[in-house]
Amino acid sequence: MEACIRHVMVPHREERVRVKARTLVLYAEGGMFDETKKVKFVVAGTLRIDIADAGHDAHLEIFRRGWKPCGVSLRAAGRGT
Repeated sequence: MEACIRHVMVPHREERVRVKARTLVLYAEGGMFDETKKVKFVVAGTLRIDIADAGHDAHLEIFRRGWKPCGVSLRAAGRGT
């Protein structure tokens, strides 16, 4: 497991800033990143959405809480159609 996850812990900011496609980053309010890390991770041109009342496993909580897919959050952020 450690060998598999080791490469994830290496910063890839230089690669991220070269991405030209629109990028969406979702953060859970109760997740593992503090505000400083969130700001440092998000690069220019990235759409950031913070999911209120969500924890580290927000991708699993969506089913338990009955949240709708991202389109709802995007509309709430004024970015969706």
